[in-house]
Amino acid sequence: MVALNKGKDPFVLNQKDITDKSSHGFEIKSMERKFNTTLFTGFDHDFEQIMKQLLNINNPEARGPLNSIADKQWFLDPLLQTIKVLETLDSKDHQSKQTFLQNITRLLQLFDKKALLKKVIPLLLE
Repeated sequence: MVALNKGKDPFVLNQKDITDKSSHGFEIKSMERKFNTTLFTGFDHDFEQIMKQLLNINNPEARGPLNSIADKQWFLDPLLQTIKVLETLDSKDHQSKQTFLQNITRLLQLFDKKALLKKVIPLLLE
């Protein structure tokens, strides 16, 4: 990269390090204004709060753990839960496998064709 840039550091522009957060004050202020007004209009309030937390530029520690997102209501969808169970089906005991597989035909009808072909059927064939 340095050779292509005539021996100059590609991240230095006019004697300024463009990777330095302080050199992007205008862009950061602009994004903060968007966060506070229109960026998440129409989204669930819970989703808005999580996105603001994850995209926190000024204080990365305030972002919180990623596993807190997995507990949110939108990841408790029955189809996602079915895929999670299928991914760990090998580690289940015989009774759990049998109960799950007896009820799977009802769940399979809820999946669209692409999800069935790309995700669910390969997991069932394992």
